[in-house]
Amino acid sequence: MPDRTCHCYGCGRNQGVDPSELPCFALKGWYILSHLEGPEDIKRYGFCSITCLQRWVNEHAPSVPEIFLSIDEF
Repeated sequence: MPDRTCHCYGCGRNQGVDPSELPCFALKGWYILSHLEGPEDIKRYGFCSITCLQRWVNEHAPSVPEIFLSIDEF
């Protein structure tokens, strides 16, 4: 049974991470966003796809110029 989970803030999906598995392998393809809210106050958000990440950015940062919100997959 997974010991930890990562929650997608875009669609609500939960991805379990087995204790014997490195999170970087269990969450391959996920996007992690770090948001600095103050000195030593960092919030981290997980997204299972670029679509979920883009949707969250559009909903939470509509005042940021689009040039700074360009998200492309390579």
